[in-house]
Amino acid sequence: MTSDWDPDRYLRFRAQRRQPYEELVALVEARPGMHIVDLGCGPGELTVDLAERLAARSVLGLDVSDAMLAKAKPRSNERVRFEKADIATHPLGEGLDLVFSNAALHWLPDHASLFARLHAALGPAGQLAVQMPANFGQATHTTASELAGEEPYATALEGRRAGAAVDEPEAYATLLHDLGFTRQIVRQVVYVHELPGPEAVIEWVKGSMLRWYAKQLGPELYARFADAYEQRLLARLPGRRPFPFTYRRILLWGALD
Repeated sequence: MTSDWDPDRYLRFRAQRRQPYEELVALVEARPGMHIVDLGCGPGELTVDLAERLAARSVLGLDVSDAMLAKAKPRSNERVRFEKADIATHPLGEGLDLVFSNAALHWLPDHASLFARLHAALGPAGQLAVQMPANFGQATHTTASELAGEEPYATALEGRRAGAAVDEPEAYATLLHDLGFTRQIVRQVVYVHELPGPEAVIEWVKGSMLRWYAKQLGPELYARFADAYEQRLLARLPGRRPFPFTYRRILLWGALD
């Protein structure tokens, strides 16, 4: 998972990025004294909100980004703490009441093994709540993938086209069933975010999806990539103002009881 993040750029679209979080939290069943882990906690404001919303006993926010954690750690309190950790490998322990992740797990491969590990960290009445972007078929993402297949980027990326992926919703429904989640909800939701114009879409993806390319390519080559990407994408987007930016996401929740 990439650690090269710019929290300020990411939070320029704070309100829009919060929408799926609100719907994800609404799926969780609050129970007294919950112990929660938040995977990919980012700048931490939603981790604190999660603790308050569920009246949790403890919430541990994990993230690999030093920049994000610099924003998150001042938000720590008697119930919420933050640690630097690679969520792909970090041991989560066992007996948790909730494993929560908002817009992070799409960066990780092999979701069958990943979700099995998350399941193993839960107690007998545990819950899993996950939100992942699923916009990979849209111009924002296909344009980056297309460009990544061209030189000089293809060689620098060693043939990889993107840093993130998700499966179809049906695959997650089957996976939750096979892991023993006796109750589950899997939704694919398309959000419409009204942005000032198509240029704002560039700023959006520079704060999220394009960060993987920035880390892989390095500053000089990424600057060329970003310029080419911007020109190509803007030529493909309607010139509407305001711009209705559609964004597809998968929300899933499962309970073991």
